[in-house]
Amino acid sequence: MSKNFNTDQTEIQNLFGDIKVKLFPNPAINFINIKFENQSIFLKEVSIIDIYGRTILKNFNTNNVIFITDLSPGSYYIKMVIENNIIIKKFIKSK
Repeated sequence: MSKNFNTDQTEIQNLFGDIKVKLFPNPAINFINIKFENQSIFLKEVSIIDIYGRTILKNFNTNNVIFITDLSPGSYYIKMVIENNIIIKKFIKSK
């Protein structure tokens, strides 16, 4: 099964239709909320990746809230594994 990557938009195509996801607040200080338009979507895994491609945080048990208090200010990517798809979104950690 192929995986679709998306870094610039809020949706990807998959076997079940479009997955629309919103990250907020962005920029963030302490946490990032992940909200899906379709509330029946199950988030399997979330990773925070720095601008050098290093995985900083990996979380398997999330309630769609990722705590980022310990991150240094800067730009990061959040990688979300949903069903057989991966969505990658950019966010900013502020002071």
